[in-house]
Amino acid sequence: RINNNSLSGEIPVSLAKVPKLSLL
Repeated sequence: RINNNSLSGEIPVSLAKVPKLSLL
């Protein structure tokens, strides 16, 4: 369960960084 939370938290963070770079 802990591993799943780590991956789940990393995926949204990566996606959030992508749109920010696209805007720049």
